[in-house]
Amino acid sequence: MMGRRCVLHVGMHKTGSSSIQNALSGHCDDSLYYLDLGQPNHSVPLVSALMPDLQNYPQVKKWNLSNEQADDLKERSINKLYQGLRFSLDKDVIISAEYFSQPGAPAKKNLSRLHDILKEYFDEVRVIAYIRSPKSFMESALQERIKGGDTKITLKSLYPHYRGRLEKFYEQFGGQNVTLVDYEPANFPAGSVVSDFCRRVGVADDFSKTISSNEKMGYEAIALLYSYNFFRSFATPHVSKIFYPRVFLDNLQETSSSSFSLDETVVDEIVAANKEDISWVEEAKGSVFHAASGSKGYDVSSLDELLTFTNKNIEFYEQCKGLPEFDASLPRHDIFENFLTSYEASCFPLRRDDFNTLRNVAEKPLVAFREFSKALYDSGLVSQSKLILDLALSQYPGAKALQDLNSQVCSALNDLGEN
Repeated sequence: MMGRRCVLHVGMHKTGSSSIQNALSGHCDDSLYYLDLGQPNHSVPLVSALMPDLQNYPQVKKWNLSNEQADDLKERSINKLYQGLRFSLDKDVIISAEYFSQPGAPAKKNLSRLHDILKEYFDEVRVIAYIRSPKSFMESALQERIKGGDTKITLKSLYPHYRGRLEKFYEQFGGQNVTLVDYEPANFPAGSVVSDFCRRVGVADDFSKTISSNEKMGYEAIALLYSYNFFRSFATPHVSKIFYPRVFLDNLQETSSSSFSLDETVVDEIVAANKEDISWVEEAKGSVFHAASGSKGYDVSSLDELLTFTNKNIEFYEQCKGLPEFDASLPRHDIFENFLTSYEASCFPLRRDDFNTLRNVAEKPLVAFREFSKALYDSGLVSQSKLILDLALSQYPGAKALQDLNSQVCSALNDLGEN
């Protein structure tokens, strides 16, 4: 049908996408239809329909689907997509999936597949993306990656890499069809990104449907989660992500409200290293980023500061122990507490008495194995402790002290699990 238009909202991440999706879900008027794919956020349904190797998509991978289940999900998702596109063919359609604004080849290839489908139904596809400034994006990304249990965070990795995220939309749909909007709520109607988006796509704004999502978590809580994530990266190095129960995160969020900012000097250094990328996005959106508005609350210049903060704020940590799901969310927090102390001291807890035990190490090497393994375990380096024990038990399989310690270490590894 001639003149039919699709509005493709692609985030970016942490620009109120969930609020837009929740507010517009179910919307259908005489001229505009918010695509019904079974959930407000279209990211997973679209990836499920488009991605050939679906089981490699992180959101699906964690479901541990069999090949048959993955094939069934793909078939149902494809049917749902085409059913939605065929519904009310006289209307324009809104699709919202911030997945497509992530960097990398998979998102680019899936966007191309989506484009091939959309051009069968629409004469025009208009892309809208909201853009956070580097500092604002990095602060938001730090919080979300910590809440998401990422054990491999660095400050440099928080930079958004705008071109890698956005250039594919210009390549697929043409620059005349891409709109980049600075994410500055103070400039939006009533300070609402939902209202701004509705104005841009021609939806009568209903403030009662402006739903707030992904609220900020306080600095104390963020520091605690980061510290535990960091501990797990040492205790069980094979674990790259921890999945915290939603109820635990919600309750933890209520325990602290202190704001934090990334140190401007640190951000400036990272931005300077990406000046070509900054120039590209500023030219693309037709304006420069506003200067950072200063620090708020705690000023973070190093991620190590989060570890130090958690270790020194015992009262907050003890308060968190009373939260529902604490034990399930932070298994073996006894080892975690030892790790914090040892990391702060930058040493393993080998005390004078332990060294006295090692005095005749040449005559009793199994004692050295045991004490070294125990020191690693007490420091939270559980996997490393197990490696030493495996080596020791291969040489001294009948040593009861080693066997007892091995049982203790295996129990801790089992408690920490694959999460």
